[in-house]
Amino acid sequence: GGGGTTTKSSTEKVPDAYRASSASKSSTTLKGSSGNNAGKTGALKLSWSAPSTRTDGEPLSLSDIDGYRLYYGKQKGEYVKGADIKDGTAQEATVTDVPAGKYYVVMTTYDINGIESGYSQAVRKKVM
Repeated sequence: GGGGTTTKSSTEKVPDAYRASSASKSSTTLKGSSGNNAGKTGALKLSWSAPSTRTDGEPLSLSDIDGYRLYYGKQKGEYVKGADIKDGTAQEATVTDVPAGKYYVVMTTYDINGIESGYSQAVRKKVM
């Protein structure tokens, strides 16, 4: 096979992560459960604003955004995939069946070419 090392092309236009809207206060909804359910689960509800630029400052139109990926974890920097929102125009999502607890939640944006942004700033959420 070919020689040399491959580096990430600097011409690759990475979308910016979403901008957390100040309106996305921690709001959780509980699914109905009978009293003898051992592991309580709830839902993570998030809202956001779509990014309008790529990381290099180039404009990013809504039609170029293919969707968002939501990740959450008990510790900053340690995230599991929570949901794939396959709608570039979406501005809110609810992830259900999340075990009760406190989480850090981050999102990424991906464009129509499948290029994914880095993590957004983490927001703290409580699932009860």
